[in-house]
Amino acid sequence: LVDYYDKNYTLISVGTKLDDSKNVIDNPDIIKKEPPKYSSKEYNKVELLLKDNEKIDAGKDKVIYMQFEIDKSKVYSILYDAGGKEIESPSELKNIVEINSYSVFDESEKVYAGIDKDSQPGNAVPGDINTYEDDTDLALGLQLRLTGARTITGKVFLDYTSNELMTGEERKADGIYDKNREEGISNVIVTMKGSEDENINLSYTTGTNEQGEFTISNFVPGKYDIVYNWGGKEYILSNGNKLNINVKDYKGTIFNARNEIYNDHGEQTNFVWYKDFEPRNSDAMDDYNLRKAIDNETEKITSMYSTTPTMEFGVELGDIAGNINLTSVTDENKIKFEIPNIDFGIAERPRQQIDISKKVKTVKITLANGQTIVDAEVIIVKGDVNGDGIITIKDVSEINKYLNGTKKIEYELKGERKGVNYIGPSKNAIPKNGYFKIEIDNELIQGSTIEIGYEIIVKNNSEVDYDSPNYYKYGYKEGNIVTIKPKVYDYLEINEIEDIVEEKNENGGWTTIKPEKYEEDIAGYKAKRTIIENYFSSIKNLKIQDENGKEKILDITGYPESYEEYYSKITEWSSENVQDARQKRLENKKILHNENLEYEFKPVQSKTASLYVTKVLANSDEIELNNDVEITQIERATKTGRKVTPTSSTFYDKGETVTVTPATGENRDYTSIIVLVISSFIILGTGIVFIKKKILG
Repeated sequence: LVDYYDKNYTLISVGTKLDDSKNVIDNPDIIKKEPPKYSSKEYNKVELLLKDNEKIDAGKDKVIYMQFEIDKSKVYSILYDAGGKEIESPSELKNIVEINSYSVFDESEKVYAGIDKDSQPGNAVPGDINTYEDDTDLALGLQLRLTGARTITGKVFLDYTSNELMTGEERKADGIYDKNREEGISNVIVTMKGSEDENINLSYTTGTNEQGEFTISNFVPGKYDIVYNWGGKEYILSNGNKLNINVKDYKGTIFNARNEIYNDHGEQTNFVWYKDFEPRNSDAMDDYNLRKAIDNETEKITSMYSTTPTMEFGVELGDIAGNINLTSVTDENKIKFEIPNIDFGIAERPRQQIDISKKVKTVKITLANGQTIVDAEVIIVKGDVNGDGIITIKDVSEINKYLNGTKKIEYELKGERKGVNYIGPSKNAIPKNGYFKIEIDNELIQGSTIEIGYEIIVKNNSEVDYDSPNYYKYGYKEGNIVTIKPKVYDYLEINEIEDIVEEKNENGGWTTIKPEKYEEDIAGYKAKRTIIENYFSSIKNLKIQDENGKEKILDITGYPESYEEYYSKITEWSSENVQDARQKRLENKKILHNENLEYEFKPVQSKTASLYVTKVLANSDEIELNNDVEITQIERATKTGRKVTPTSSTFYDKGETVTVTPATGENRDYTSIIVLVISSFIILGTGIVFIKKKILG
């Protein structure tokens, strides 16, 4: 036999039996031979020969099955023209078979000179029916038509996580769309692309509507991936709220169907996973290499590409998913091929927050003769203090409310505190960092010594995150916990005469840093700026309007608003100008550094350092002492993890302002005053007596 089959076909098997699925069981006893010199624009040719010259008895027959498939890459060219327009009447795919040669045997199995009188073997010309004889047959032609548009629908949603900071806990969405509490995200770009392992270059692109829903229709059979492109702009949620979804702070939510689609080696084995569309799992994963580049800040990346596992769609009805809406429309005899719930969720990443605080713990004033007249200690009466010096609150989510001032911490003094007025740091205090105001007699100020004890606390208030692709994609707890390592500098005010200021170290670690060494350390960081400076450099406008419509400097958590000139210099973006402004800000400051606070902090971990400074009081003028502390740099040992920014963390804090002033009413001669008062009473009394006497007389 010789078979001429359409060029769009691929011969996959020839046999004499079918399996239960009606597929041809390939029979090795049938020899297949494709002539290498045969050339035709429309047909391929294959010759079939029964092995060992198997004979067919008179009146008997022999059934041979041939199975072909249409390469999915060719379906598109059959249905659409070069311009992408649907072909109204696609060409039929034909198959012609002819007896190419035969032999006749008599009863003794000798060749018998029998000749077919009305047909000649092997003379058919495929496509020319005039050459077809009774040893030739033409199968019914196959014509492909778009009778029912294939349609995929889905939703892009914001997967729910708590609005509160969950220090020491995981922020992990569940990866399932819940219509009762989760909002859709509009204007996300959704593209259905021909899979890389298919010889098919097709792409269908759309976007999500106001409800976060999308529809892709009229795609041809093949293997496809759906890619969601998101991030870098403000989106409108289905409830009308706006949300800035940036790729640094958000990620594709966890992927729950890992074990149903991939084997233990990460190879995809299930290509019809879309048949299981309940529950509504998020069906795409972020590009993890792109995520590492974003977190490492190797380049400026503002959008993420999240891709589904490959989906395979066949040509025949048997390839349609079992429970998908498959119905016959009688008036047009079309099939509905609808795949719902190809969803994708975006979730907030674990929040990373490290805070530094600086508070005056003790104030002590000792006279020149060694007598102590002030020995006060600040204690917290609202909230307990644990061994690390951290305020302990039963609900861990409440900690940040105390740190950022939305809740009030109550302070109290104990010890010898005569003449001491104290206001603790508070959002409503003036100044916000609080103050010690100490009044002492003028004659006692000269030569006395003030000692101030500061307590500096660094605490990682972050949520738990793991440096692991399996945690990032699937939520599996593995890999190293993301840590934060800060670099801490203290800025001690020297009040013109540096040699009378000294620091007394407790717990070790404090060393004096020369300004040039400090600048060298900063120069090794990003763009020669501290974290706060670098953050400012990315903001186009540092000035905003307050509730009264007045222009004010953008408030960065923990950073003094008084440095307006410093702010204005930073808006010029020049590293040299920033350095000049920094040096001016730190004039008359002694720079201290503490290596013990450079620690790989895990969430909830903290460290405390004490710093004691002394100053000899030299005159009767009011003396004001200030001391600031700053986290200038953050080092990350992990590849991934959300960035720590000044909007979420406190990188700068100022201890309470300490003021020493002469007591009100001093500098007077009390003896002269007393004598004058007594004399006045005597004169007044004499006057009264005189008047009385005159009247009586």
